[in-house]
Amino acid sequence: MDLDHERLELRRAEAHIARTDERIRLQEDLLRELLQDGHDTTLAGLLLDELKETRRVMLAHHTLIVDQIARLQAKD
Repeated sequence: MDLDHERLELRRAEAHIARTDERIRLQEDLLRELLQDGHDTTLAGLLLDELKETRRVMLAHHTLIVDQIARLQAKD
């Protein structure tokens, strides 16, 4: 892998994380609305949990990319 490719992957990963953060905020808002209106929140809560787990995995991937960039820069 070259440095330019890894930097591109880092930008993509950061964009994915930002979009996931927005999805989490929207799901939290929806969950609050459902609770206020007395609806069942089981599925909405499960989806929120999955979104948070997905974000955790994305952050781990982000860390791997950052580490790879550091290794490539150290070679130069």
